[in-house]
Amino acid sequence: MPDQEVEVSVVDVKEGKCPHYKVGDKLVFKNQVFDPKWSTVDVFCVHSINDIYDDMMRLRKGQDITKTVSVPCRDKGICTFEIRLTRSE
Repeated sequence: MPDQEVEVSVVDVKEGKCPHYKVGDKLVFKNQVFDPKWSTVDVFCVHSINDIYDDMMRLRKGQDITKTVSVPCRDKGICTFEIRLTRSE
């Protein structure tokens, strides 16, 4: 599989009630590995992995760098994540 980078951005936090994320936070995954060097968060909620994983893998398999997927978190949709494949070589 070619080198890939998936960027997950927090695009909405309802009423600022998430204890882990704020709007604008980014999680970067390079070849399936969370890369804290390029991410803007020091820690992440383990539940968010469940929220983003399936769509992240669909994007990686399709290798569509133009597509963006919006996903709400499972905790009553407090956060909304935007997922996109940012590099595919």
